[in-house]
Amino acid sequence: MDNTTENMEKKYELRPLEGSDIFIMTSIISKVGVKNIAKCFDSEEIKEARKAKASGDANVDVEAIGSIIICNVLDLVLEKLEYCEDGICKLLARLSGKTPTQIKKLGAVEYLDMLMEVISDKQFADFFMRAYGLLRRMM
Repeated sequence: MDNTTENMEKKYELRPLEGSDIFIMTSIISKVGVKNIAKCFDSEEIKEARKAKASGDANVDVEAIGSIIICNVLDLVLEKLEYCEDGICKLLARLSGKTPTQIKKLGAVEYLDMLMEVISDKQFADFFMRAYGLLRRMM
């Protein structure tokens, strides 16, 4: 039997993000640091893509920009994972119907699969884009 991730049956189901999940997400954001998250949106690649889009360039790949942002946020979250463990476990528990203790006891691969599924969700990326837009207006 092949045990690769692609061939393993998913042992969880995640519901879509809801408004009340924002409170846990903001707790995680505070531990990661708002300034650090803002930097995820300001890489040179993203700045260039924004300039191209603003100038009317139809060849700007919005999906690629989103992927860059997701990778930047994922890198940051993984860097700060130890500080965010409780918040991430609470969020994954809410989304999966499990308890935070059950989430903490998951195998590493399943835990990372869940985390990646949440981070790569379009709603998650949209949340950070909107939150970033709000931060920019406030500064």
